[in-house]
Amino acid sequence: MRVPPGSQLVFNQVVQSGSNALNPNGTFLKSDPKFNDWLGKANDLRLFVVVDRATASGTFVAFMEEAGDEELAWTSTYAEAGIPGLGGTVLSPGETIFAGSDIESARPTYPGISVFGRASLGYRRLSVGLGFTTAQFTARVRIWASGHNGYRRFHRLLLMERLEGTGFITTPNESCAWLAGPDILTVGVQTDEVVGSPTLSIFQGQSANGRIWVDGTPGPFSIVSGIVYAGGISTSNSGGNPGLMRFGLQLAGTNPAATVRLWVTGRDVRSG
Repeated sequence: MRVPPGSQLVFNQVVQSGSNALNPNGTFLKSDPKFNDWLGKANDLRLFVVVDRATASGTFVAFMEEAGDEELAWTSTYAEAGIPGLGGTVLSPGETIFAGSDIESARPTYPGISVFGRASLGYRRLSVGLGFTTAQFTARVRIWASGHNGYRRFHRLLLMERLEGTGFITTPNESCAWLAGPDILTVGVQTDEVVGSPTLSIFQGQSANGRIWVDGTPGPFSIVSGIVYAGGISTSNSGGNPGLMRFGLQLAGTNPAATVRLWVTGRDVRSG
């Protein structure tokens, strides 16, 4: 899939703020679902926002959300911070313009932590809100997006299993060759029906012949039901991958159990 040409108007809605200082933000509205796949194709996105027809002054904020499956859980890429550059004061009357980017170098390796630099999962969408300052208000918000810096080659569900106990499982052998093909890989995991308070480890394995594997040492993280962990592992194949790759999963804790889905998104950094 190539970088989408030009720009697209991906959000065009009237948004309402909250009603008072204790509830400053109104209902956050999402970009049109028909663009979820399109927004996920390019590695980086440049975003241009025009806010007009505001009935009072206030604030504007936009979040980027990503998912492994657009019908399942979504996670906010930048946690509570919003998309870099897309936020600030909305003036009334007149137009207020914002410009920002969702780029790999600014994207946290895991939402809410301060280590940066990973590609996104396969689907993306915008979540847009207005904030109360002195009065509740509405405004029209339009957002254009354009893709840059390479493209998504594939996005696939590699594994969906009910894990019980602390056994080690790996993704299917038939995926090992094509996993090593793209320049960048990002893994997303969704956990459901979690029993107890387990941790989950994701292993990235490499092999030259498919028989002898070296599985990296991951950092386990706590899991709960109904959450997609975007970017649990992000790796570049430019560092000398021997030719085959796999991923492994392992729970830890007292009688742990969870239903786990694992997606992988492969991207190339070259454009065109």
